[in-house]
Amino acid sequence: MIKTQGLIIKPLVPEDEAVISELFTDEIVKKTYILPDFKDSEHLHKYFLRILDISNNSEHYLWGIYVEESGELVGIINDTDIDAYEKIELGYALLPRYHNKGYATQALGAMIGYLKGIGYKKIETGAFEENSASIRVMEKCGMTKSGMTGEYDYRGEKHKVIYYSI
Repeated sequence: MIKTQGLIIKPLVPEDEAVISELFTDEIVKKTYILPDFKDSEHLHKYFLRILDISNNSEHYLWGIYVEESGELVGIINDTDIDAYEKIELGYALLPRYHNKGYATQALGAMIGYLKGIGYKKIETGAFEENSASIRVMEKCGMTKSGMTGEYDYRGEKHKVIYYSI
């Protein structure tokens, strides 16, 4: 568990299913956070059970971002690639009603500090080039362009991915 001034970042619990389902089916979130299309509520439920298991597995980081005062789950932060303690790549997503409140910046900054503290040498994140909000979050957390880019075909469109690291 990580505590910041106002947030708690910790593994998900079964009671988080409704909020995670809302996050994973939100049209704004699905534009920038890579998710499958869920054919029905059963498929979404099975996906939640899978991420709940990953969230509570000590080999991965897929944690909820909670507002400390209210206990509200506002989003998630997760690893997308781990190379022992050399390098870890992170992703994050927040429900749109919690955008522009500093939560993503605070969560990413806290996670960077935590991961450096346990020995990771390089922390990376990536964002679609058009996702200026996520790029600002990475920059506010002291990350810089790594020079690495990629192309990702998502939901029928090609996106240029810009990578940042610290």
